[in-house]
Amino acid sequence: MNMKKISILMLSALALFFVGCNEDEGSSEGGDSNATAEALVGKWSLDLHGYKISLNFTKTTLDIETPYSKENFTYTFKDGVLATKIVSRKVNRNESWVDDPIHDTLKVTLYYKPIILYDSSVLVLRYDTPDMQYGQGGRGEVEFYFREGRTCPATAQDIQGNWCWRLFGEKETARATVKFEGNNFDLKILPWGERYLGTFTYENGMVICNVTEFQVRENVSDGGSMKLEDVDKNWRLPTENDYRKEGSFGLHFSFPFITNGNESYCNIANLSALFYKL
Repeated sequence: MNMKKISILMLSALALFFVGCNEDEGSSEGGDSNATAEALVGKWSLDLHGYKISLNFTKTTLDIETPYSKENFTYTFKDGVLATKIVSRKVNRNESWVDDPIHDTLKVTLYYKPIILYDSSVLVLRYDTPDMQYGQGGRGEVEFYFREGRTCPATAQDIQGNWCWRLFGEKETARATVKFEGNNFDLKILPWGERYLGTFTYENGMVICNVTEFQVRENVSDGGSMKLEDVDKNWRLPTENDYRKEGSFGLHFSFPFITNGNESYCNIANLSALFYKL
C-alpha cells in the first residue's frame, strides 16, 4: 500500500471514526501487567506500511518521532500512572527539521496507564487524562507499540473470536468488527460500508490478510456507528454501479492486532482502536 493511499485512508478514518515472569518483564500470555519505570526504558515502535512511530524512553525523558514530527517530553511514573509533559517539538518541512512553537493545546500534562505484555515485547498506553474521553490530538483511547529488537510471541490462537470496536465505549454499538475463526477472517468497517472476508496468517503481532470476497452496504451515517444487532445485515457483492469494486484496502493488507484477555488493541488505517470480545 503506497503512502498516498495510507494518507487517504488515515484522513477517511479520522473523519469517520474520530468524533482511551517478573514484574519488570511483564506478562508472557497477554493478561494484565503492571508496568514499572524500569520496564518502560528502551525503544518501542509501530511501523504502519512505512509510517513509523517511534518511542524512546530513558529514565526521565521520552522522545516520540514520526516522519513529520519529533517531540521531547519529561515524564514521571507513579502508582502505575505515566505522566508526560512536552519540552520541545520539531517538524519536518521540506526535508529539514525545524523548531515548532509549542501551542497551549500541547502544554497539558498527559496521563496514561501503561501495560506491558508478551515477554515485554508489547507496550500498551491507555489514556488516563480526565478530559480525554474521546482521545486528544487525533489519537485514540489506546496506543500500542512493539519493543524494537524483540519478537512478539503472540499466536493466531490468542486472537480467535469475534471482536467489536464500540462507539466511544457504548456497549450496544459498533464502528467496526472483526472475527477470527481458524485461519479465516471477517472484517467489517461500518462507516465505509465495507466488508472483507478471506484467510489470514498471524506473525509477530501482525494480521496478514488475503481477501477472497469483498462486500458493500450503504454507508452508516449515525456517527459511523451501528447497533450490534444490525452489523450482519444488508451486505451484498458490488455491482457495476458501485464505485467500490475491491475495497479501500485492496486484496492484500495487514494490520497489528494484540489481545489482552477480553480486550484487544488494533490499528486500522493509522488509527488506534480498542476492541472488546463479543
